[in-house]
Amino acid sequence: MGTSAEGAVDERARRIESQLATAQAITHIGSWEWDMRTGVVTWSDELYRIYGFEPRSREVTFDFFLSRLHPEDRERVRGEVTQALGRGGRFAYLERIVRPDGSLRASCPAMAGGRRRSMFSATIETPSPRRPWQAAQ
Repeated sequence: MGTSAEGAVDERARRIESQLATAQAITHIGSWEWDMRTGVVTWSDELYRIYGFEPRSREVTFDFFLSRLHPEDRERVRGEVTQALGRGGRFAYLERIVRPDGSLRASCPAMAGGRRRSMFSATIETPSPRRPWQAAQ
């Protein structure tokens, strides 16, 4: 049986996790982590919502992630991620998401401190799938 100190730490961790989930839902920012050693990609509940899925409703892989992008964006995004893995450090790019209902969303994943064995990123949903690309062109 755990000590009261361990229980307090567990309760604090649950509270912080709940606060993070609430903050992500309010701001429409999701987060993800990709462990390249295992291939496991973990999405926050809000990132599932951004992509049009119920939280934890399916397993996520890098290939699944790419399949949810607009076809014109897939190779560019694959290249962005590959370059970020090679050099480490920060990256950010724009992508269009095709949700299961066919609607488009734009998002901007950004990462700081990339490592060669894993990636962690926050992704913000932008209001219009057109606006970022019009500005970028």
